[in-house]
Amino acid sequence: MKKRTRILAALLTMCVSISMLPFCTKAAEIPEDGDPGDYRLNGKIAPEFYDTPASAKARAVINNSKYQHASKFKDGYEIQTGIDVSYHQGNIDWKKVKAAGVQFAIIRAGYRSYGEGKLYPDKQVDNYIPAAINAGIPVGAYIFSQAITEKEAREEADYIISKVSNYKLKLPIVLDYEYVTPTLGRLATAKLSRAKKTKICNAFCARVASKGYTPMVYANRSMLTNDMYADQIDGKYKIWLAQYNTKVTYGRTYEYWQYSPTGRISGINDNNVDMNFRYVKQQETLKIKKTTQDSITIQWAPIEHASGYEVFKKNTAGKYVKIATIEDADATTYTDTGLVKGEAGTYKVRAFLEEDAGEDYSSFTPAATGVTGIDGTALSAKGTALNRISLGWEQAADASGYIIQRYDSAKKSYTTIKTVTSPKTLSYTDADLDASKTYTYRIRAYKSVSGVKGYSGYTEAKAVTKKAETGRVSVSSVNFRKGPSTSYKSQGTLTRGKTVSVTGARGGWYKVTAKLNGTKKTGYVMKSYIKTGAGARIGFPSLKTQAVSKSKIKLSWKQIIGVDGYEIVRYNTKKKAYKKIKTLTNPKTVSYTDKGLKKRTKYKYKIRAYQKNGTKKVYGFYSNPKNGMTR
Repeated sequence: MKKRTRILAALLTMCVSISMLPFCTKAAEIPEDGDPGDYRLNGKIAPEFYDTPASAKARAVINNSKYQHASKFKDGYEIQTGIDVSYHQGNIDWKKVKAAGVQFAIIRAGYRSYGEGKLYPDKQVDNYIPAAINAGIPVGAYIFSQAITEKEAREEADYIISKVSNYKLKLPIVLDYEYVTPTLGRLATAKLSRAKKTKICNAFCARVASKGYTPMVYANRSMLTNDMYADQIDGKYKIWLAQYNTKVTYGRTYEYWQYSPTGRISGINDNNVDMNFRYVKQQETLKIKKTTQDSITIQWAPIEHASGYEVFKKNTAGKYVKIATIEDADATTYTDTGLVKGEAGTYKVRAFLEEDAGEDYSSFTPAATGVTGIDGTALSAKGTALNRISLGWEQAADASGYIIQRYDSAKKSYTTIKTVTSPKTLSYTDADLDASKTYTYRIRAYKSVSGVKGYSGYTEAKAVTKKAETGRVSVSSVNFRKGPSTSYKSQGTLTRGKTVSVTGARGGWYKVTAKLNGTKKTGYVMKSYIKTGAGARIGFPSLKTQAVSKSKIKLSWKQIIGVDGYEIVRYNTKKKAYKKIKTLTNPKTVSYTDKGLKKRTKYKYKIRAYQKNGTKKVYGFYSNPKNGMTR
């Protein structure tokens, strides 16, 4: 009986245990305060963070040359190495971390549980942040998000700001947007659209920015590429890319790169730590704001926690010496005076910092070089051909070259059309212009010192108006094309003597305007088929012939207004050339009879008008040849 009772009790216990198993398993998978960082920060990292299995095994250290940075970061950027941490890293000796070469840290301030969705602080946030700042390490903060609505994103922004508002953060406040695993956690199971995830990230960033902080979104390459619209985020806010590889293959912009989860740093016991690169743009940190003939003004971006600034200038020995101390935290400019024309100056600036900033001085800005102004020149301009304007100027003292600009009426501003690199070159021809337009120019001299230019002022603007020229077709017929090449379609044909308005030139082609079938059109004709100049403005006769007798042929034409006479030529079949047979000096004469001809013989004639220019004659074009036959 006792044995039977014991067996029954054992079976009952097994049944109860089995019946409770689904509940217990569910409770173990999603505890109410489930920290999403427990999975990835304990080594259970989703595969989308990795490019290859080998990248998961690599041990990351500081200053490892195996990591390849995108080409855009090679010039004008400082590449800093840093870490991001949470309570999983345990006790941290931040002074050792600083000494190991860590240049920045992003510290977890809190998280949203992946089960119930409640907000919790990181257990070490109030230890890590002040200790890192005191060690002289610039700090940012992040929250491990599981937000599935824009409202929750704004709640997370407010929550993290409440946790860090007592500290002077120098780096962004970050939304860490990732799945606990691809199938686990409220973010994964919500199955949000790409558009919804994008709006959540932007809502967080907008809220952070509205509170005066710099926002940033952290996500792996797969999340940025496949699960949200990164182009709707990175145009406004910074991106912290997670991609565990020796180089980035993500195609869009980013400012931080988390390249490994398996770093080892002195001061962080035996725990792995996430390793990151930060790309700090330097080009615009210091720039030349203004130069005159005796001064150079430099300008810099405000440096956080500055009490004032020190300005250094490179001397002739190549060493930087301090030339000014500015005890004004809001100062952003300095003017170096007492210089001479064409003198170069190279400068650096650093800030001296507030007492609680962790350091006495900021790092130096990149160097900026300026050159004082020089004396200018004087410009002349004139049209030298249908499509050309010739510019000339005087040589400027100390000049290395000249910059020529032409006014662009569409943009309503001047555009540089030529940089002349020889100080002895004192002319330039602007070609391929259009007629019936006014072109306006200006020029200034420059002196180049080690690739940096100092400028004179611009000259007074000079305007030249190009006028269209009258032209006539000089061959029997020619294609009127849409562009300056035989590859362009013909709009029709122009016949000999057709008057056109020549408005420009492109290579071996004239740009012309002409009437075609009663419609005014613009196109291109080869230059060899168009005659321009004074002769092209003279009217084009239309010749008729009439047999009068066995030895006479009468020629007639319409009077051309504004001419002084006509010249008639007849074709010589033996010499195979036209020969002048008559010059008529009365412009009102509209006929001529050719005598002494052979009977029943064909003759060919042409006629052209002329105008007198002093003692010289300016001829128009010959008419089309016209045949006549005696009786």
